[in-house]
Amino acid sequence: GDAAGASAISEHDAFFRTTLHTFNGHEEVHTGDGFFATFDRPSEAAKFAVAFQLGLSTLDLPEPMETRIGIHMGEIVQVTGETREGPQTKLSGLAVDIASRVMRMAQGKQILLTRGVFDASRQLDHDRINDLNLLWLAHGAYFLKGIDERVDIFELGIPNFSPLARPEDSEKARSATRAGDEITLGWRPAVGLEIPKRENWVLEKNLGEGGFGEVWLTKHKKQNDRRVFKFCFDADRLRSLKREVTVFRLIKETLGNRNDIGRIFDWNFEEPPFFIEAEFTDGGDLNDWAERQGGLSNIPLETRIEVIAQAATALAAAHSVGVIHKDIKAGNLLIAQDVEAGPRAVLSDFGIGSVKDRSFLADKGITITSITSIIADFSSTSGTGSPLYMAPEIVEGRVASTPADIYSLGVLLYQVVCGDLSRTVASGWERDIHDEILREDIAACVEGNPELRLTSSADLAKRLRTLEERRSAREAERRSAEALSELRKTKKQRQVLLVALALGILFSASITVLAITAYKDRNSALAAKSDANKQRTLANEQRDLAEQRARELDRRFYLIQLRRADRALLEGKYHLGQEELDACPENLRGWEWRYLSDSIKERFPLRVPGAENPVFTRDGKLLVSAGLAGSDDGNNAILWDLSTGLPIRKFKHNTRIAHNALTRDGKFLASGDMSGLIKVWDLESGKEWWSIQGHSNRLDGVQFSPDGQLLASVGWDGFLKVWKTSNGELLFQKSYGTRLRKVIFNHAGNRMVAGFFASDSHALEILSATTGETQLTLPSGLVTMSFSPDDRWIATGGADGGVGIYDTGSGRERKSWSAHTLPIAEIEWSPDGTTLATSSQVGGRTVAIWNASNGRLIDEVDVERNSSAGLAEETIYWLSFSPQGDQIAFFTLRDGITIWNPNEDSRRVTIDAYRNRAESVTFSPNAKYLVTTGKDINPPGSFDYSKGGMSRSSGNGLVRLWDASNGARVSTCPEIEGSCAEFTPNNQIAAVSSHSDKNEFSVYEPSTGRESKASMGSAAEIISITVSQDGNEIVSVDAGGKIRVWDLSNGMEVKQMDSYVRGDLRDQELPWIYTCFDQAGQLACTAPHGAFQAEIWDLGSGALFRRLSLTGKSYLGVAMARDGTRVAFVGWEGWSRVFDINNPEEAEAVRLQEVDNMFSVEFSPDGRQLVTGHGRGTIKFWDIETGQQLMTINGKPEGMNTRVVDLAWSFDGEKLASAREDGTIEIWKLGNLQEEANSEQ
Repeated sequence: GDAAGASAISEHDAFFRTTLHTFNGHEEVHTGDGFFATFDRPSEAAKFAVAFQLGLSTLDLPEPMETRIGIHMGEIVQVTGETREGPQTKLSGLAVDIASRVMRMAQGKQILLTRGVFDASRQLDHDRINDLNLLWLAHGAYFLKGIDERVDIFELGIPNFSPLARPEDSEKARSATRAGDEITLGWRPAVGLEIPKRENWVLEKNLGEGGFGEVWLTKHKKQNDRRVFKFCFDADRLRSLKREVTVFRLIKETLGNRNDIGRIFDWNFEEPPFFIEAEFTDGGDLNDWAERQGGLSNIPLETRIEVIAQAATALAAAHSVGVIHKDIKAGNLLIAQDVEAGPRAVLSDFGIGSVKDRSFLADKGITITSITSIIADFSSTSGTGSPLYMAPEIVEGRVASTPADIYSLGVLLYQVVCGDLSRTVASGWERDIHDEILREDIAACVEGNPELRLTSSADLAKRLRTLEERRSAREAERRSAEALSELRKTKKQRQVLLVALALGILFSASITVLAITAYKDRNSALAAKSDANKQRTLANEQRDLAEQRARELDRRFYLIQLRRADRALLEGKYHLGQEELDACPENLRGWEWRYLSDSIKERFPLRVPGAENPVFTRDGKLLVSAGLAGSDDGNNAILWDLSTGLPIRKFKHNTRIAHNALTRDGKFLASGDMSGLIKVWDLESGKEWWSIQGHSNRLDGVQFSPDGQLLASVGWDGFLKVWKTSNGELLFQKSYGTRLRKVIFNHAGNRMVAGFFASDSHALEILSATTGETQLTLPSGLVTMSFSPDDRWIATGGADGGVGIYDTGSGRERKSWSAHTLPIAEIEWSPDGTTLATSSQVGGRTVAIWNASNGRLIDEVDVERNSSAGLAEETIYWLSFSPQGDQIAFFTLRDGITIWNPNEDSRRVTIDAYRNRAESVTFSPNAKYLVTTGKDINPPGSFDYSKGGMSRSSGNGLVRLWDASNGARVSTCPEIEGSCAEFTPNNQIAAVSSHSDKNEFSVYEPSTGRESKASMGSAAEIISITVSQDGNEIVSVDAGGKIRVWDLSNGMEVKQMDSYVRGDLRDQELPWIYTCFDQAGQLACTAPHGAFQAEIWDLGSGALFRRLSLTGKSYLGVAMARDGTRVAFVGWEGWSRVFDINNPEEAEAVRLQEVDNMFSVEFSPDGRQLVTGHGRGTIKFWDIETGQQLMTINGKPEGMNTRVVDLAWSFDGEKLASAREDGTIEIWKLGNLQEEANSEQ
């Protein structure tokens, strides 16, 4: 009855809240029939869900009740508003929508999770709750209503309790799993689980992930042996694991078990989970082994070389049975630690390897019926390994071979000798290798011509193991040559007189003979001259060819260095990025190099080498530092002008300054040195106000109160002292009996926090600023602290790398998150209280900025290690926000003080152009204007062509004009109703408006808004237009596939072409037609979505010019070069083709080296580069000749509905515009493209 139901709901709600409290959850909203709760950690949410489901089933409820739970990780927004029932809080944001959708997909007693929660939770050792072995299941990707991207759905299951079933399709959720991929769903590994069909093997740790699945470390419960399991969760990638097993079997059955080739003990390809069970090496791979010993440079060179010699021996063994590895790199060279014999190299991962001859397998009775691509396909370059180690012939698209493996091994040898596994074998690499013999060995491996390369890796192993003998022989040869030279010199002196006499006699005879034979030799000389000229011409041609190949190789290495720099910048490794850019040859540096270089300069406008302890003045224009290492100012505080980077004033100490502080009004400076001496200065005049021996040992912290009346100091002598600023009078002191490292005032000035060491741990306490009385002690293990601007909260950094935010009144923790992998050294609250900056040791995420409300990482800098420094020296102990909060100053041993502009990008203009969606963007020929099309609302009855990822809707939208320099709306030009728009050659706007019975085009003058109209006879909706180069005609493509040419002056049709006549686009079963034109308006390309073919039409003659055949993924974007020589297509999962229109064979088309979805594409004005638009606002630039990536720029990062649907490159090449699906337009200032073109001519 109603009473029983109400009672059951009441007990349900009470049990929910009790359990929620147990797992530190927070109730956000009671929805009436459920709850919305938040947790600080994904694992807490997962544990709560299991405990609540089990506990609810044990309650004695008046009415039976089942609950379904959905868990998602993301950011929510709380909005409080007044209602008739009083103030109410509502939740909004994409995370709320996804969590709600996932919950509704679940059945009773079911717990569904999205990927972030699933991955974070199963890494922790909590799988046994109430002695239950939990199950972690994958149910595949789903399309959720209202959510643009596919969402992966997983289940946390309780055996004999949970449904353990895939959610059924519904109106709001449908499966996106491809047919045939269901076999890889279901069981997933997690810490503590036993592997199905492998009794007693328990999962310990996730070692990594890849496109095929996951790699886990396991341990045998009884024998304590460890193995590595590779699990495959992608049906298409299963053949890679099968290939690895087949190659291993061939090696084993031919050569027996070898300890230098990674062993495979077992495999399972019959039923999921599919896996291979492989050897575990305690040293990890070469990267891990080097890192554990403090870097390669800390390992003796002889040991490093022996490791490569062992790898060469293993590779020679593989080559001897016809196996080509194809992916030699540091990550695939494992190191086993033999206690007596030292490190032992183990060559592993033959997953993309190949066998040169099928007979090798047949001779051993190894079947390959289920394994495709195991035999090397000499027309394919699939599976070509890592770019850093790739041989030039592989980059050029040729088949992998034994010499290619030797090239990769040579790169590895070069890196090992240099002591840097990130080095590229670029032009001038020889300068890095000082040993003449090793330089020759590396050169023999990395020779550009594979035919001239070292023929066997066994030869390399022999060379490396006889280095000392070869050096001795080389020295003996040198000495012998010197002795022989001296002997020849002596003999030559003795023979001078005899030679002179003989020459005199011979000269007389020669004159006679020459006179007689001169006439006879004349014809022979002429013939020889002709032959010589031919040989000279041939030599010049060969020299030109060699120089051309050298330029091409230099260009390829330049692109590799540029890509590495781009990747480093995206990862926050700006030093590494700068080093890669500096290594790029000056003659090849184009606009993309300047763009990346300027990015670093903009992010880091100033560095002051050697300076420490940065403190900004109130206006943010000046900065005070402590010392200047390596100079006469090593013991002085220095005032710097940030606009020039020059010192203004110096404040002298006799010993090194340990800490500085400024009063809030910027009038006084306090400086304390390593001896404990404190000085107070007038900042403007530089006059010393007073000084006192404040501490008996090093001073480690000093700060003024907000009103400047008090000065607090702490030191290694264990004392906290508070002084009067006016005269240095000591107000009080407090002894801690241990080292203190920091003291700060709150913003009201009535409280302080002191940081000190207690019982071998760090501790913080809050005390009265006037008496020193302890008011609150925070948990142990906290290293550093900062008050929020309103003094409600104190942010702390822990020795475990975690950030905690505590209530300053109660000491209760409000929020915490893991920020760094090493202890946090400094933490600072931004002036507006919205963000936190933290610093740690190099290698533990050096400096980072966080959203203070949710702990989300906003930006970070990863500083490279100073090879001469210890770990403690590489700790970032000083961190300071500018008063405006727009800059951060920090200190590193390598660079001194660095000024950092987080998230600064003055070269980008962002326009919120449409409330619903943006659809196209185009520059005017003079690059002054930008015209866009899009929609503020989806018109009633319009059709959204979302098949295949498209987001364009039929019907008229809004055409808007913008100033391309600043993104402002052009007020003189009205908003235009239209479906598409283009500029005329004289910078006017041509816009088309489609109606039920006709199409109408208008021409607008941007500066005046003057309009002229004409009617167009096509009834089908026009989806794309261009204007001829003379401005007299307009070309249109309509939804029916018809191409028409119109007279711009009167709207009369001039000619018509039928391309893919398929009826009107309003029929929902028909695909979208992609179109593009050349700049002159002479060629048009049409390509229906999903048709796998495209047509190119000659608009002058009206004839079909080319038909292109396209295979693979569906394309999502198409573009034509402005000169009409190339056309590019891009699509799902990195599919791309760039055709030479005069050579339209697909096999000859360039393919971009990409794996992500690409939604739009555009050529650079000179046609030498491509730019592609991706999801999450990402834009990538490409070199057309090689298909290699140049660089990446990231636009608006928030949300899922931000893919780039259109791109436009200005005619002068200096600007790029992007249209995003959420209605955002962004303009990027790239630099002068013409400058680069001129420099190369």
